Amino acid sequence: MGLCNLNQVLHKAQKGKYGVLATVLFNFDFTEAVLNAAEERRSPVILMISEPLQRKYSYFNFKRLIWPIRNMAEESSVPVVLHLDHGQNYKSIIEYIDSGLTSVMISGSGDLGKNINKAKEITEIAHKYGVTVEGEVGAIEGEGGLEGKTELKSKQEDIEKSYTKLEEAKKFVKNTGVDSLAVSIGTSHGFFKSKPKINFTLISELAREIEVPLVIHGATGLSVNDYKEIIKRGIVKLNYYTGLITEATEEIKRLVNTRDYISFTRLNHESMQAVNKKVKWLMDIFGCTGKA
Repeated sequence: MGLCNLNQVLHKAQKGKYGVLATVLFNFDFTEAVLNAAEERRSPVILMISEPLQRKYSYFNFKRLIWPIRNMAEESSVPVVLHLDHGQNYKSIIEYIDSGLTSVMISGSGDLGKNINKAKEITEIAHKYGVTVEGEVGAIEGEGGLEGKTELKSKQEDIEKSYTKLEEAKKFVKNTGVDSLAVSIGTSHGFFKSKPKINFTLISELAREIEVPLVIHGATGLSVNDYKEIIKRGIVKLNYYTGLITEATEEIKRLVNTRDYISFTRLNHESMQAVNKKVKWLMDIFGCTGKA
């Protein structure tokens, strides 16, 4: 199927009651490792550009590399969504739409009225270009990609304070026209300070009252049973990044600690093979294997 938008992937997932993996890309090698895994598993996949990480680290020369990556997606034998994660403002989101992405996410704000107005304006423009929009109600704590810094791990009490409120979510979706909704139900970006407690009841309530596909950010660190229960109750897009970067990092550490001569080429290849293996495992768990 190749390049597509979120609706073409998530509506099918809603009907089939399975989850779709979404992860942040940052170079060709990582993109290829994820795409190869998706093709091996015959699974749809969502590749994301993270605006906050892009701004903080400049880890990916977006303007130089997005079109080659778009070509990789177009040539793929499985559905691939190119999605903006945590778009910050109107100007930057429009620039990302113009660059060739097929879907964008608008970061929410604490003020529901401002959140609605911003999302409605961007959604109206995005839809003119066939670009889908993911909104957000309820704050997603933490910061992805910083798995090594303990002080940045989210506390359970902070996560619970930021839960999505059902009535606010309903009002937001009704007044904006967004295509999917990111909700706060107990996960956080990066790792947790303690074992995460997922509010399964809240997921069921949101899925029952809201028609658009539901999304969770910060899917790293949950148990297999958690993943299965979350998906069973209505989550269809699972953002998972920190765990894949950790998988690559641990493989590099293992190779370096052998004390044999290890070339960068081998380090890169082996670490990306570890990512490939982890992606395939996640796709099996999420139930999207064979759904392309």
